[in-house]
Amino acid sequence: MAAEQIDVFFRHDTTAYCDRCFFSDTLTAGANRCSSEPTTTRVMRSTLILTTAATILGLGSATAWADVVRLHSGAELRGKLVTGDKTGRPTSVDSSPDDASVVIETLSGARIAVAAENVDFVAKRSVTVEEYELRQRRTADTVEAHWELANWCRAHHLNDQEAIHCQRVVQLDPEHDAAHRALGHAWREGGWVDLDVYMTERGYVKHKGRWLTEQEFELLEKTQAELDREQAWYAKIRLWVNWTVGNHRVRAEKGLAELRTVTDGDATPAILRLMGRHSSRDVRLLAVQMLRQMPGEKSAAGLSQFVIADVDPVIHSQALDGIAEEHFSYVQPIFLQKLRSANNADVNRAASGLSRVGSEEAIAPLIHALITSHRYNVRVPGTGSQSYSFGSNGSFGVPSGVLPPNIEAGLLAGQYPNGVILLNSPDQSQNMTSRWIIVQQDHQNPQVLGALRKLTGQDFGYDERTWQLWWAAQMHAGGLEKS
Repeated sequence: MAAEQIDVFFRHDTTAYCDRCFFSDTLTAGANRCSSEPTTTRVMRSTLILTTAATILGLGSATAWADVVRLHSGAELRGKLVTGDKTGRPTSVDSSPDDASVVIETLSGARIAVAAENVDFVAKRSVTVEEYELRQRRTADTVEAHWELANWCRAHHLNDQEAIHCQRVVQLDPEHDAAHRALGHAWREGGWVDLDVYMTERGYVKHKGRWLTEQEFELLEKTQAELDREQAWYAKIRLWVNWTVGNHRVRAEKGLAELRTVTDGDATPAILRLMGRHSSRDVRLLAVQMLRQMPGEKSAAGLSQFVIADVDPVIHSQALDGIAEEHFSYVQPIFLQKLRSANNADVNRAASGLSRVGSEEAIAPLIHALITSHRYNVRVPGTGSQSYSFGSNGSFGVPSGVLPPNIEAGLLAGQYPNGVILLNSPDQSQNMTSRWIIVQQDHQNPQVLGALRKLTGQDFGYDERTWQLWWAAQMHAGGLEKS
């Protein structure tokens, strides 16, 4: 069959475009079809060469193709990469109408050549992921359909995709036990929680599959001599802090002078316990200054705790700046763990830490943390108990009038991480009948996006799927340094 040459035109707000060449339509539903009519907005031009009959293949044939060419306009071409190196960078080919093009063979057998200047990146994906893409586009937004697809993902070892659909299942059916357990949730204190987050935020440490108290973990990881050295600092730090905040001027000066001379990393646990949670901002700032002058990994880990936990921007900044580059790899796991925190503020502060200390290992977890879901307890007048989520327009899925506008706005902004209590009025509060409701909000995390921008030099906004495609392309090329 003689090759037929057709001009194809794209719009910035579309993704697919022609039933003849089977462009992807995953980004925009109801996208405009390609056209050569003069009225079409022409913002980019490519050449389509049909080498076989343009027959659209079914799902069985789709599984033979795996690559995705991402264009600057946001459009995607899916099929099998014919030219271009493994990173997706174009190479010169004789069969291409241009000297530097990426050529991809689509599901219909059509070959599409795209000029290098129009290509953002190419993602080399597994056949299974491509099949998943097609399945998920055909999945109805029901509990049964998402659960069926989650099971398919589990059978094909697509763990991240399985979690996405299990999350949707529990949004549609908050009491779906199997989906909760697949997500690693456990029933605690009258509700389903992420067990790892729940235990970690209560001071437990997971060691070889077992949850241990911090004291039990220290007994396993530290020698008795090291524990004794650390314990000896508690009495000294406690005494000097009490002197420093007391009313006796001479003792206050002496206590401050003694604290400033501490340079032993074994003092870190005592500093964190006795100064890190102190109500006085000056004491907490002094603790950071002490840790900054200490060598070793203990003090670096202590500074990372201040980065995550302290809401004061000056303390946060000084703690982060105080972590020496030689300790970046040591503290990175601390920040990575907090990306899963139930507290949205912790997620963003951990991401700000990763923007300084993060390596390539942080990129995938950061992508997953671009948008996180958090639950808030709200006590309101009335009876009963129920869980609520936010609507697509940002409003709560609660009966009209349940949440005052200022409270709803505060929850949307993450201002009430520990929940909020609403009372009718001061004179009614003592005899008020009330109920607890749980509201769930998805947060776009600006510090996470900022960390990704800094570590990668890319910016796909909060489009998690595009980030994942791009990162898959980089990993196929051998990582950021090689690509």
